[in-house]
Amino acid sequence: MCGTAIIDPIDKHIGNKIRECRVRAKMSLQQTSEILSVSPGQLSRYESGENRINAGSLFYLARGFELPVSWFYEGFDISNERKRHLENVVHNSLRKEYSSSTLSELTSSMLSLWESLPNNRQRRKILEMLKAFA
Repeated sequence: MCGTAIIDPIDKHIGNKIRECRVRAKMSLQQTSEILSVSPGQLSRYESGENRINAGSLFYLARGFELPVSWFYEGFDISNERKRHLENVVHNSLRKEYSSSTLSELTSSMLSLWESLPNNRQRRKILEMLKAFA
């Protein structure tokens, strides 16, 4: 790839928290990288925000430092622009998934399956299960 990569603010924030954690514990890059089974160079890229740490590695790092994973997110303030973008993405995808035409298709599918059940005993069991979820 050519050019300079744009660092996502959340990756920079988490990287700073990783560095803060490591420095507080008086651990070297080498020692801390062993918790994650990555190279010191990779850990350095996590700390700078250049590379995004995956959820599993963040979990193991939190366990290694005896911290909740949420600690790495504390103090992060998502920009209003990014927040609106994420809300629109979620809202639009939910709108499609739960549109009236999709619900009609789901209802039709459920009724068809319901009618295909061989006896009332099975229907009662399904109703009991559905009531447990309600």
